[in-house]
Amino acid sequence: MQQQTQNPVRDNSLRFVMIRELEPNLKNINLQVIVLDVAKPTQTKDGHEVRTVRIADKTGSINLSVWNDYGAVLREGDIVRLNGCFTHIWKNSLQVKIGNKGQIIKQGDFMMVFSEQPDMSVLSSDLLKEIQEQQSKK
Repeated sequence: MQQQTQNPVRDNSLRFVMIRELEPNLKNINLQVIVLDVAKPTQTKDGHEVRTVRIADKTGSINLSVWNDYGAVLREGDIVRLNGCFTHIWKNSLQVKIGNKGQIIKQGDFMMVFSEQPDMSVLSSDLLKEIQEQQSKK
């Protein structure tokens, strides 16, 4: 009897989304990216550290918001797999965040083709207006 194994490349839960495909309110997405920049942490009033991390793949770049220990371990040049992410709008910019059950898995460093353009964090005025109209209807 042959044992059947699941091919992780064909498993939808491991499908990687390209940064250029990101849009507001996506849930449970996976990205494979390179870390371009890790900003200094800011402190919330609850005492948590939040960092903005610039990430990119071959299709563009975007800001990743990371809390507490996640931000402390990321370094420029790290190639990471982000599992269980979601997108949202923060201060009129599209961002990626790690979900409660999400993971950051370091894959390597310094060897990944990437593009900083288009900057998917910057929303077009038309898209921003459309999002604001949808939110006002809720």
